[in-house]
Amino acid sequence: MDCSQTKQIVPSMDNGVVQYCMGQNRKRLRMLTQIVTGHSTLNGHLRKMGLSHTSICIRCGKEVETRNHFLGDCEASCEARLKIFGKPFLAADEVTNLPLRGLMEFIISTNRLNSITQGK
Repeated sequence: MDCSQTKQIVPSMDNGVVQYCMGQNRKRLRMLTQIVTGHSTLNGHLRKMGLSHTSICIRCGKEVETRNHFLGDCEASCEARLKIFGKPFLAADEVTNLPLRGLMEFIISTNRLNSITQGK
């Protein structure tokens, strides 16, 4: 286990990362952890685990629903991306450099992780 997906977004656990995470409630921290690690309820991961019949994005229906698709490419989330990050789409290198605060705001605004998006 090399934690490569996690290291793309959180290359080191500095004090700012720790403080931000400590300030989140359990539901928000669960959502953030899912997206940062790539072990989420997105169809790409669920399909790998045998929990979904498809890996295609349920929102746009065009691509495999991976973390990078969700954060940077999904057409259904263009408005949220534009509002939060100032761009309708994000390149792969931009996805891996998102601030945790913006990442959390995006996750919540898309409401993609359903039942765990409630609470602050």
